[in-house]
Amino acid sequence: DNPDPIVNEVAWSVTITNKGESAAVNACSGGLTNFLPMTEDLGVPVYAIHGYCGGGPVADLQVDDVIAINGKKYQVVSANEFPIFSSTEVMQGLVADIFLLSCNLVKGVSHTLGLNAVAAD
Repeated sequence: DNPDPIVNEVAWSVTITNKGESAAVNACSGGLTNFLPMTEDLGVPVYAIHGYCGGGPVADLQVDDVIAINGKKYQVVSANEFPIFSSTEVMQGLVADIFLLSCNLVKGVSHTLGLNAVAAD
């Protein structure tokens, strides 16, 4: 009688709506932007969304939370706050399938989540 592992309910669902540099993030397209400069630096997808453009939930997500991006489930494996506009050097050593960023301009921090894909049910 091995119980199935507990899989958290999806805490937030979002879609990828565009890609590009800062202007694409600033367009507030209603979803995530594949932030190409950081994606290229780190070699894994980095998605960004402003808190005031629908990314508010990012600040509340914690390790083990599950989110859905374009319907695919990801689990938070790391949650950090870095000074806003930090270079990708602050992320060196973090390991994840993808990263999700949302800046809090008031606090001057970037909420940075590492996410790993969850195996399909």
